[in-house]
Amino acid sequence: MGFGEALTDEPINVITFAFMRGFLLSLSLFTSIALKAQLPWSFEQCLQQALSQNIDLQLSQLSIESAKWQWQQARHAQMPSASLSAGQFYQSGRSIDRFTNQFVQSTISSNNFQAQGSITLFAGRQLQEQKSGSYSNLQSSKENQRAAEQALALNLATVYLQCLQTQARWRAAQNQMKNGEALAKRAQLQFESQIINESDLASTLAQYESQKAGERNARNAYHSSLQSLQLLIRKPYDPQFSIAEGGLGLEAAALDSTQTLPYQLADLIALIEQRPDVQAALYQVQSAEHNLKAAKGALLPTLSMGASTGTVYSDNAKEITGVSFGDFQPIGRVQGSGEIVEAPEILYKTQTSAFSDQLSNNLGNSVGINLSIPLYNNRQASIRIQQSELELTRAQLNLEKTRMNAQNEIQSAWLQHENAKSQYFASSSAEKAQEKSIKLQRMRFEQGLASQVDFWVSEFNYNNAVQTRIEAEFEYQFRRLILDFYANPSGLTKTIIYE
Repeated sequence: MGFGEALTDEPINVITFAFMRGFLLSLSLFTSIALKAQLPWSFEQCLQQALSQNIDLQLSQLSIESAKWQWQQARHAQMPSASLSAGQFYQSGRSIDRFTNQFVQSTISSNNFQAQGSITLFAGRQLQEQKSGSYSNLQSSKENQRAAEQALALNLATVYLQCLQTQARWRAAQNQMKNGEALAKRAQLQFESQIINESDLASTLAQYESQKAGERNARNAYHSSLQSLQLLIRKPYDPQFSIAEGGLGLEAAALDSTQTLPYQLADLIALIEQRPDVQAALYQVQSAEHNLKAAKGALLPTLSMGASTGTVYSDNAKEITGVSFGDFQPIGRVQGSGEIVEAPEILYKTQTSAFSDQLSNNLGNSVGINLSIPLYNNRQASIRIQQSELELTRAQLNLEKTRMNAQNEIQSAWLQHENAKSQYFASSSAEKAQEKSIKLQRMRFEQGLASQVDFWVSEFNYNNAVQTRIEAEFEYQFRRLILDFYANPSGLTKTIIYE
């Protein structure tokens, strides 16, 4: 390569190297993003997504904001009120000139300015009770929001656990299909070696096809559960979406038969008063009590105080700037002689008083106390009292109902947990027995001591035992999850770990 050729090729190599470097960086970035997008979702990630996207929670948050503004409105109603006012007026018509005592046709322009304030000193404690009732209503809205979050977390945990269950069933079906495939290949070799007849081969192949169909059904059930999970957390459908194993913190220790619960049934019942739904109902009772007191306060006198200051300006307010005399005019006659009395006409020079002078001269202040005693208001106050009493009774009954429902839920969950626990350990023992049986049966079958039908029956029983154990295992985990939720409802919004 000559000197001139080297100069010609060098820029091309630099450009090529820069292009390849940018392409590799872009490819690496795209690959990392794709791999990140395909990472399994943990329960915490799903919960965070659900809490941020759930419409019911967003509506509940709006209810909290509305209740907060209502409380602010009731709180500020106790404070003094003040206002400023100004007006511009025009008056046209006949009036008497105060200097000449003559009727004149004129249009008068005037302005008034006023500042006033008032404060309620006593209103039967209506304002205080309304403020307290609004605050209790605000706290009830917050507890309802907390209850909605916990209910969403529990629902999400249920669906997430269902995904784990269908995933385990799919894997079990895959294992069964692999075993069936191995048996089908072995049967094909035995048929070619004339060890078994065509009928036995057909039966083995049919069994394998049935296992493949079971694997497809289990796979479809798993993907269907994943789709349900994506719908719950409001995530756009992604065919690559998957979940992380053990995302709920369901450790093997939770399935230990020697493990005891860290709480008793009485402990869970004692925590009922801390539940957000019970707290919300309790705040509703308090709000109804304050509303009833406010309604009764309408029957008491109202005492208020007010003060105001104001001034006016008018272009008809004149001041004399000069006086002159005109011609003599007869003004009357002397009694007796009848002589005419004359006087000179007095001419006044006037101008409108200055704006600032009028505002200062016309300034006026007032202060007063007003007492209002209700005597009869078309029974509006008494009707409001009766309605408030009904609302209080309804709130008290709702509180009692909420407590009873919570206690029934806990007692039912405890019994279901005990049943699921015994069912799981029974099915686990049955699975171990069937596993031992099929191992022995497989050995007998391979040695020619057991028939094909006997092996299929043993395999069928083992597969059923596996599916039963999987169902019982996740049912046990789910029932334990419910009890842990009742013991610590906020734990689901953080991390569930069995002790």
